[in-house]
Amino acid sequence: MLLSLRQIEVLKAIAEAGSISGAARILCVSQPAISQSLAYMETRLGYALFLRVRGRLHPTHEARELQREINAAYVGISRINDLAGKLALKTDQYLQIVTSPSTGEVLIPRAIARFREQFPSVKVFLHKLPRSLLVQSVLDQTHQLGFQIMRSDHPSLESRVVGCAGLVCICPPGHPLERLEQISLEDLMRYPLIGYPPESPLGSILETLWAKAGAPLRPMIEVLSPAHAYPMVQAGAGIALVDEFATGKKEPPGLRVRAVAGIEHIDIAAEVIYSRYAPLSKPAKAFIRAIRTVMTEAGLGARDDAGKTERNPGSAPTRGKRRASPDSHPAPLPQV
Repeated sequence: MLLSLRQIEVLKAIAEAGSISGAARILCVSQPAISQSLAYMETRLGYALFLRVRGRLHPTHEARELQREINAAYVGISRINDLAGKLALKTDQYLQIVTSPSTGEVLIPRAIARFREQFPSVKVFLHKLPRSLLVQSVLDQTHQLGFQIMRSDHPSLESRVVGCAGLVCICPPGHPLERLEQISLEDLMRYPLIGYPPESPLGSILETLWAKAGAPLRPMIEVLSPAHAYPMVQAGAGIALVDEFATGKKEPPGLRVRAVAGIEHIDIAAEVIYSRYAPLSKPAKAFIRAIRTVMTEAGLGARDDAGKTERNPGSAPTRGKRRASPDSHPAPLPQV
């Protein structure tokens, strides 16, 4: 049996509402109509889709399998609708940006505010994605600009460094580390650490740091990004190392930020990526200028020699020279 779009809609509504009456309200139809549609589907498919437990409908294993595909299909439909709306706009009337969580929490919002002072009529679409999806969304031109802290070396992408940051420790107020004048890696190892996936930029950096210190990295909690580490640290669940892009070089509410001796040589580069085969719009070029300005004002401006650098695929930190001061001139904008 092939499910019609209407039957798929009924399945989705029942799963979301957990009842026939709730699904009927979602779809603005009668309860008997929903009951009959469900009974017809189960008869034709040959297996139950929902079980009634304590007055609510719970999806069976088969229904959950279908629901995963239905949700994926609805994501695709949502993208189609978004694209249909964007096609009604001219390319200089909207800007699509995708960021990694670190740059997207503090600095990108500041850049958007600055950008809109110059382009108040341009509609901005901002999304946060993990690196693999971020890069792909720029490759397929779903987004015009991507901002990330893991360097790219894809032949179909142009990339420019827009900022450089170091690592700092965050801890809750009153924590023993707050009272130390200088924190070392040995100090950090005395307390529960909040870490990141090994394949992530920060995760790989922490692995290297702990290996050089001759100690295994054993985070007690693993989160996806510094943005997820914040509430953990605020709640007293542990301490964390975060990049300065996530803090904007300021002390977030409910947290204490401390430098760590021995990791001053680590610089993490933030870069903007965009398709080599699609010319940047005027708003896109202006936004690159805005984020460069915001980075420089925060003391995270790119080094003068970092406008376009040679890099190894997947490398995260750039080591060696110190970060530029807030008065340093940013690297020149890409000529496109």
